[in-house]
Amino acid sequence: MFIGWDWATETHDVTVMDESGKRIDRWELAHTEEGFAKTLARLRKHGDPAGLSVAIETSKGLAVDRLLAAGHPIVPVHPNAFHAMRARWGASMSAYT
Repeated sequence: MFIGWDWATETHDVTVMDESGKRIDRWELAHTEEGFAKTLARLRKHGDPAGLSVAIETSKGLAVDRLLAAGHPIVPVHPNAFHAMRARWGASMSAYT
């Protein structure tokens, strides 16, 4: 499983993909305690947190703290890396933006 977390100030988007790259789950959450709690519970349905690394556009903050506390490895990705790859993804990005 691969987890991508699109970090923002007020809401976040989370996408879960399988090993073939097929999207199997996607949702938006509010930057609230309830939003984080529901998201961590939903992620647990996809497997053991220790085996579910989360790629996220930051290396600090509440989202990262909560993910680490729940046992998820974090893969910080510089936001510019996503912007640089958009041209390669083409129309497929419209499902994510």
